[in-house]
Amino acid sequence: MKRAGLILGVLLIVALLVWLFRPAPASGPVLPNPNGYDTLMRAGAQLTHAEEPLTYTNKQKLLEFVEANRAVLASVRTALTQECQVPVQFSQTYITNHLPALAGLKSLARLLKAEGKLAELEGHPTDAARSYLDGLRLSFAIRHGGWMIDQLVGIAGEAFAIQPLLELVPALDLTAARETLRELKLIEASDEPLERTVAAETEYFRHGPVTARIAMMIQRRSLSPIRADVNRIVAPKTQARAADRARTREALEERVKELEKR
Repeated sequence: MKRAGLILGVLLIVALLVWLFRPAPASGPVLPNPNGYDTLMRAGAQLTHAEEPLTYTNKQKLLEFVEANRAVLASVRTALTQECQVPVQFSQTYITNHLPALAGLKSLARLLKAEGKLAELEGHPTDAARSYLDGLRLSFAIRHGGWMIDQLVGIAGEAFAIQPLLELVPALDLTAARETLRELKLIEASDEPLERTVAAETEYFRHGPVTARIAMMIQRRSLSPIRADVNRIVAPKTQARAADRARTREALEERVKELEKR
């Protein structure tokens, strides 16, 4: 019986090693066509940063920043009507080019926040809500199918939208509050589980040298080091943003109830 158990254990370890070190596919996943992510990348590269507001309270600077990037905002909204997926490639060249480009995507999130703040200062809370909701859509779109770094950039971008939206809730009328609540729920439903990030990052991991993979497993003390990293680094931030969205959703529900009683 002990010998049979030992043999079974060895077979399981061999099977696991075969799975871990099986040949990786030569190319990335099949991408949507058109891919809204490509449009967002181009928009981020075209964004004009001149006099970008840092405090979002100077109406004139907000106006100049937003007006200088009207075409960029239009491109962003076009992209958000399309399916978006990070076009991951398993090469060092891709990583070298991809990492700097992520800064442009984060700047798009700041632009949408600036547009929303400008609308608030001009007395248009419904328009402001639209900008913040588009910021949330953007933050989800730029991480679909991506790696941990894409998740982290998307999570950071979400912060530019969810807190301003929460603070805006008391200024919304009944129609705007209902519509904002409906849109927020739809956006949240479009989120993808972190398991997809684990799968995408694992595929890249499998393209590395065997020695590097073994070293990473030893360092993380895990046969699934990517999953361990996602759970340690990404999951807590994801949970924090989900809590922020829950607070915003609850505030909107309360606002709707309050206005319906009047």
